[in-house]
Amino acid sequence: MDAGFVRRGHSFETSLRGLYDERTRTLAIAVHGRELSDVELQDAVAARALHPLAEGPIDNIAYVFVEPEPAASHLPRLWLRDLEVRLIDRGQERRIDESFVPLPIDKPDWVRKR
Repeated sequence: MDAGFVRRGHSFETSLRGLYDERTRTLAIAVHGRELSDVELQDAVAARALHPLAEGPIDNIAYVFVEPEPAASHLPRLWLRDLEVRLIDRGQERRIDESFVPLPIDKPDWVRKR
């Protein structure tokens, strides 16, 4: 469950609760004082594909943080799944995923030897 592949008949294990914006078809989920599990992130990717909410179809999911450190630490995992990452900074909400550039992966020894 490290990426965004969604199987047919996906069974949701978490309840994705947030504010749904009908205009942008985005579900904004607040994150404060908790870690995001791989299961929740997989459910978020599945929600975007399968639209399980009664409110309407979901084009995107945004995780909204109120502290910069947790936002930065979750950013690579959320970016990998094409989930928005927003930070409330000085009373203003802004996206921080659009300019994110992942660090190159350190190649294992067996790859470097080739």
